[in-house]
Amino acid sequence: MGAGPAGNNAALSLASKGYGVTVIDSRENIGDKLCTGLVGEECFRRYPIDPSLVYQEINSATVISPSNKAVRFETPLPVARVVDRVAYVSSFADQARAAGAEYLLGRRVARLEQHTDRVSVITDGDVIEARALVLAAGFGSQLNRQLGLGEPLDYVVGVQALVKTEGVDEVEVHLGRDVAPGFFAWLVPTKPGYALAGLLVRKNALERFGRFIASRRAEGKITEPIDKPVCWGIPLRPLRKTYSNRVLVVGDAAGQVKPTTGGGIFY
Repeated sequence: MGAGPAGNNAALSLASKGYGVTVIDSRENIGDKLCTGLVGEECFRRYPIDPSLVYQEINSATVISPSNKAVRFETPLPVARVVDRVAYVSSFADQARAAGAEYLLGRRVARLEQHTDRVSVITDGDVIEARALVLAAGFGSQLNRQLGLGEPLDYVVGVQALVKTEGVDEVEVHLGRDVAPGFFAWLVPTKPGYALAGLLVRKNALERFGRFIASRRAEGKITEPIDKPVCWGIPLRPLRKTYSNRVLVVGDAAGQVKPTTGGGIFY
């Protein structure tokens, strides 16, 4: 249940082994979730990507210190890629469908019922019975609590927006208590003249993001915002228990992320 990276790959793996799989998601557009789309090369070695979905390869980055000094890192070969995140995640759903998985989109799950021999998934228009359930409903799902599994004990707030840029041709990471205390802010170029600007922080995310954008505009790096900033929660610790009777929790719902960066698409 859930058509993000974890849910789609679980569906693909199970369908490829001959199991009957039904994926349920409240969204109509698979993969449509906030993310920088900056993914390490290890991910692509394990999960190959269509080259047409890659915005650019990354072999350098600049880190801006709290005192505004820049330190640049460069590697001889690419270590990451910036991808069309929506299309990349959707490609796994396409593979899962080809392997036999059925997708029910636009269906919101109201509750789950666990039985000795099955799990009942009650949506806003149907009841679906299954021998087992993979719960990949994302961070903050009330279904975790309904199953008595709680939620990750620690999390951070991410905020991001697409912006127009001038002269930003590599990843920038901005550090400092005045920028994003305890975490960091970023500019990740996508297509020429555009970048994703964002930051992670525990409190006052939109206020700090507004200051970050204003500072980059004053520098001439950002010329104008394209989208309104959007916030989302990112777990920093896994659930203490990721399973229940005939249920396995995976992905953000289980807190399976890289806690140093909030990265989750591969981890």
